[in-house]
Amino acid sequence: LGLEAAGWLVDAGAGTLVLCGRSAAPGETATARIESWRKRGVAVHVRAVDVADRTQVGPLLEWIGSELPPLAGVLHAAGVLDDAALPNQSWARFEKVFAPKAIGGLNLDACLRERAEPLDWFVAYSSIAAVIGSPGQANYAAANAAVDALMQARRADGLPGLSIQWGPWADAENGSGAGMAAGHDTAKWTQIGLGTIRPAEGRLAFDTLLHQPLAAVGCFPIEWRKFLAQFPRSRSPKLLDDLALRHRRDAAAVNAVAGRARGRIDAAAEAERAGIVREVVVGHVAKTLGIAAAALDHDRPLSQMGLDSLMGIEMRNAIEADIGEEIPIESFTADTTVDDLCRVVGRLVGTEAGASAAADDAGQPLEPALEQQAKPVDPADWSVKDFPEIQELAKRLERFSTLGIDNPYFDVHEGLTTDTTVIGGRELVNFSSYNYLGSSGARDVTEAAKAAVERFGTSVSASRVVSGEKTVHRELEAAIAGFLGAEDAIVYVGGHSTNETTIGHLMRPGDLILHDELAHNSIIQGCRLSAAQRRPFPHNDHEACEAMLRQMRGDYKRALVIVEGVYSMDGDYPDLRRFVELKDRHRALLFVDEAHSIGTMGPTGRGIAEHFGLEARQVDILMGTLSKAFGSCGGYVAGSRDLVRYLKYTAPGFVYSVGLSPANSAAALAAIKRLERDPSIVRRCIDNSRLFLRLAKEAGLDTGTSNDTPVVPVIIGNSLRALKLSRRLHALGFNVQPILHPAVEEKAARLRFFITSEHREEQICTAVATTARELEAMTAADAHAQGVPG
Repeated sequence: LGLEAAGWLVDAGAGTLVLCGRSAAPGETATARIESWRKRGVAVHVRAVDVADRTQVGPLLEWIGSELPPLAGVLHAAGVLDDAALPNQSWARFEKVFAPKAIGGLNLDACLRERAEPLDWFVAYSSIAAVIGSPGQANYAAANAAVDALMQARRADGLPGLSIQWGPWADAENGSGAGMAAGHDTAKWTQIGLGTIRPAEGRLAFDTLLHQPLAAVGCFPIEWRKFLAQFPRSRSPKLLDDLALRHRRDAAAVNAVAGRARGRIDAAAEAERAGIVREVVVGHVAKTLGIAAAALDHDRPLSQMGLDSLMGIEMRNAIEADIGEEIPIESFTADTTVDDLCRVVGRLVGTEAGASAAADDAGQPLEPALEQQAKPVDPADWSVKDFPEIQELAKRLERFSTLGIDNPYFDVHEGLTTDTTVIGGRELVNFSSYNYLGSSGARDVTEAAKAAVERFGTSVSASRVVSGEKTVHRELEAAIAGFLGAEDAIVYVGGHSTNETTIGHLMRPGDLILHDELAHNSIIQGCRLSAAQRRPFPHNDHEACEAMLRQMRGDYKRALVIVEGVYSMDGDYPDLRRFVELKDRHRALLFVDEAHSIGTMGPTGRGIAEHFGLEARQVDILMGTLSKAFGSCGGYVAGSRDLVRYLKYTAPGFVYSVGLSPANSAAALAAIKRLERDPSIVRRCIDNSRLFLRLAKEAGLDTGTSNDTPVVPVIIGNSLRALKLSRRLHALGFNVQPILHPAVEEKAARLRFFITSEHREEQICTAVATTARELEAMTAADAHAQGVPG
């Protein structure tokens, strides 16, 4: 098992390995594997060391410290057996088993403490025997329990330490016992409910547990009902009863929701089942990754889209609960794609597509390597028009024509968009604009942009680092920092790129990012770019976020928590005070995306921090966009002077991108000055938003979690109905866009209203009344068409 783990470390990128054992002559199999690693460029050193002898351990560590790169981790997997029933055990037998396992662990710990070398990890291989016992192995159980205690002591001292209490392992090829279980008949374990661990399962568990703040953890497949049946009820160990009870509760929770998708699949016509399977898989993958289903690349490995081992386990469990089948662990590799997973699930539930795919795989002869290289390239891999995602988009757009509905996207606006807009020569009341404060089109903002063009031209031509900057750039950044109460600010040319380049540049592998599950795409893309560990937490749930920090913070270097000021799909916001408190407690950084909250929250529009009575300095990174309340284009980051200076000199999206145009810079600057002169426009926006929300609720419209912000969804629960309602309102003089599946879940399909300071009370009242009336008419018409009494 130590050799197996060495292979995992090589695959994970380890460049140097020191393999130690009492013999310096590895067997034939080990020698072959070691040579294969060396051919891959890995420096593998084999040393004869008895870890039970402290005089050999110290010199080993001294040699590593002087001759090799810094020691990153230690895996203690030594162990021997000397089985006998307890009456036949002797102290000599205990000493024999304790020497490599317990004494060896103590020697490693003592020598490492003397050298005071920082380690990333120290893992000891323990045994299930230390948890549930094993006949004839009292000495082995005690030795492993000693190792468990050692790792708990290390953790208590603030040092890395993890003891994995493995169950029996099985060979990957024939299923026979492996490791300490080599030569044993696995059938006897199966009879009592104890399963075996295959190498692929062991690797997934190892990868997952290595990043958890645990001292000792049992890892073994077991059927508790069958296992406990061997004990009379009066003699069943209490520890095992407690474990079994917890397992039964977990299983009951899963079973309570299991089979939801399976019922739909089994009840559907054969031609429809593959589509349902795809919908289920795509839904779970998108939820796990925290991105919209439409944004998934079905041919890209999930690992490249941010799926780590722990997220993979959660996703696998969720899909299994939905289909009522166990997904083989071998189905998850570094190269697994969404389409691969769909095929696997299809086979498990017996869809025609899954069955045919399985038959194709089984009947496909293996071709010689030269013939494989000569195979023709699929057009879907070189012809743009044949890309699956492009064909899928074409089908979705064609559906509008099939339904006799105008395409609701890319309407051409023929003038200024404020409370009204002109489309196709018709004036409509406009609820599809982010121009929350009417800054775009305001006279002083327009005049400032014109003056900047006359003075500086239409472009700054290059990066500000390369070609220098304009006075208006410095003025704008100083105005943003002053408006927020931050030390400094930096402006970028786009809001999306602001998030992407800032997060992607500040965070790195070995760091941790926790973000709200409804985070904007720009945040997700920034997380991916950083290659940091990324985990979503339930929407606006600061307690869940803190629980994750409590569990994971100690295993990572930097930790970043990301929330939004106002969530653009739902119109609600987080309790920022709680997130500030938890980031301070756990020494994390807090990033707040204020794209929709700056200018719309707080008495003077200074955003969510002002709304909660907090100071800007209490948030490490405040991000916002210039395209909404500030009537321009671009994004900004505000924070400490050190942070801003670092970003200005090194952030790729700033250093290698053109500076914000003079017109956009001047417009945003004028919009900030306008807001500072007349904060009443913020009050008008807030009052209008509250009026719309109150009237919508009174009219029986489902506004979800919207909370007195200028974003108010009206949830329809059906994409086709949302699309039809949007077009009916358009015909009646109201411009509001639908949000359809897969951008949101089908049950969350909606219309999304954006409220501004420029809307008049009459426009709001009429829009709400018309929406409620048309939705009611559609519902009645649908009921009549289905023969339901109205």
